[in-house]
Amino acid sequence: MDPLLALLSKHRPSNLILRENTNMMKDTLNAVVIFLASMAVNDDLSQQIETGNVLQGIHSILKNHFHSQILTRNTVVLLRYLCSSHKVREKSSTYALMKWVVEIMENYKKSADTVEVAMSCCAHMTLRNSCQVAQLVAKNGLPLILELMKDFRSNVTILKSACVTLRNMIENGDPDVKTKIKELYAPTFNELLALLELREYYVKPLIKELGLNGEKSDINNGEDERPDTVAYEVNIGRKSVVLDDNMSSDNIVPT
Repeated sequence: MDPLLALLSKHRPSNLILRENTNMMKDTLNAVVIFLASMAVNDDLSQQIETGNVLQGIHSILKNHFHSQILTRNTVVLLRYLCSSHKVREKSSTYALMKWVVEIMENYKKSADTVEVAMSCCAHMTLRNSCQVAQLVAKNGLPLILELMKDFRSNVTILKSACVTLRNMIENGDPDVKTKIKELYAPTFNELLALLELREYYVKPLIKELGLNGEKSDINNGEDERPDTVAYEVNIGRKSVVLDDNMSSDNIVPT
């Protein structure tokens, strides 16, 4: 695996001599990204992959190939899987990768597939990570998430990931983040209560933590009423119920 990691971490488009080689390089990078995403199936493997400076390579791809939707989408898939590891999630904060995930959501906000991946990535990255939350807020992520929740109000996968992201932001953000979410999202939460797939484990916990139903949040007491099947701890990998993440390497767009 080391040669693949080296290719990803050392990639710099400016090093390409011939313009016609650009597409070939993109195809190669895409293949490497897909392979690494298929390997990041647990915490240990995610950490092993990260030791090859993959986060630096991910930053390079998202920055320099921003307008290559397939490559950036698949790279965000890889980042999402890697960030199921707490250690990788912490380290990724230093590369300001959240900035690029938010910009990808903004740039490709008409693509449900890309938004699904990016929103799920936000849910992974903000889990117990105040730095990622701060970066998301700084990039005006709150209004964007609200906009996407309205645009994709029938897409349960996006809505679930958005709810998880917002709850992570409440738990790990500054007090004013909670206030902003309450001001922006109160009407939206009431609408989401009508969706049975979201009501119990996604919307009601948010409403409770925001105090919109008159109940006091339990997050300061270290309590969590979510059952184990939906608790989003470190092991929120590709089979997690809370993210409704059914993607496998077979679903990743290869070209």
